[in-house]
Amino acid sequence: MNNEFASKLKELREKKFPGQSLRRVGEILASLAGLGDYFYTQLHKMEAGSLIPSPNLLLKIMQAYDTNDQERKEILVAYSTAVASKELDKVDEATNEKNKDEAVHQLYRKVKKKNQ
Repeated sequence: MNNEFASKLKELREKKFPGQSLRRVGEILASLAGLGDYFYTQLHKMEAGSLIPSPNLLLKIMQAYDTNDQERKEILVAYSTAVASKELDKVDEATNEKNKDEAVHQLYRKVKKKNQ
């Protein structure tokens, strides 16, 4: 996954809430944006690069962080890149699965032909 989005999100959190723990910021965001009590776990996954938020959730985060135009632009560019990368990974996985299926079918045909 693209780590630029994760690092931009972390950088933004540290800029907007200096010295605050991830858990505390998650709690603040949860109350400001009406998110769940354990939002900090999702925030942690986003900053670790293992979770890409929905566009709606990202907008709530940017509003809670009170981002300016430049910050929004940077985070949205990084977000778009991360989403595109995730979609390309899905295409790669589907292609690999198709290739695996085809290889299994070819092997089956060879074995079947040998046994006849």
